[in-house]
Amino acid sequence: MFLTAPGKRRTHITERPDSRPARRASFRPFLLAIALLTGLSGALALPGPASAQYGTPNEEAKIIIHIVPVTSMSGRACTSNKGRAPCDQMSMNGKLNEYYYGFVCVVDGKADAGIAGVQFGVKFNRANHGGVDIGDWSLCGALQFPFPQTRRDWYNDSRGGNLITWDPVTACQTTEPSGAGTGVTAVAGYFYLTAYTADRLEITARPNDGRAKVADCNSIESVVAGPEAPIHTKPYLGSVEFSADGSVVGSNPCGLAHPVVGKTWTGVKQTGR
Repeated sequence: MFLTAPGKRRTHITERPDSRPARRASFRPFLLAIALLTGLSGALALPGPASAQYGTPNEEAKIIIHIVPVTSMSGRACTSNKGRAPCDQMSMNGKLNEYYYGFVCVVDGKADAGIAGVQFGVKFNRANHGGVDIGDWSLCGALQFPFPQTRRDWYNDSRGGNLITWDPVTACQTTEPSGAGTGVTAVAGYFYLTAYTADRLEITARPNDGRAKVADCNSIESVVAGPEAPIHTKPYLGSVEFSADGSVVGSNPCGLAHPVVGKTWTGVKQTGR
């Protein structure tokens, strides 16, 4: 594979066979995206609008990014075991001047609910050849609604974010890499990137509405970060650190659970969710 150093404001990388163009659309709930996918928005009997709430099936879901060296990949990245890896095999640290795929994943999903959508933003040093440089984004879901809509390189905009969906009937994400009961991992897509100086690449709330969310295959949304998110002991959004020798490690909240609280309402109020 011929590799060209990623750039900030324009893509310098030859298009790969599994890259898919971004769909341009204004933000709508996950149900509308699914309706657009099936082409049955006028005929399909859909449930009511999805809503964020406490006690949702995927309340423990997290959104993370982990990196895999380009040289270690073979086959299609979206379906590789390296992208959908067990928690303890995910990498949150990288070296400078090396090329990586940065997989954006939903982890710790509930198998009986599945994963059908995710929305998030990204944060890093966007200066050209300063910190992380992202050269390309490849979609692994069915539909995406990047913001701003007019930019293919949505990740290079300070307001940039994306909303990605899978068909909940034919492609509900239920794979548990570490075995039954250990949590679903869904690969939303991946960046092609390198870092020229020390930097952190982190998942954030989607800037245009201030929320990071996950939707299950029954169209129930769980807020991972934002105003309606449950109180967590640690953030449920991951990050990767890049350093000269790769020794600085980012955040991997995969497997992190809420603290156990008392069963009384007083205990819940005092401890939080």
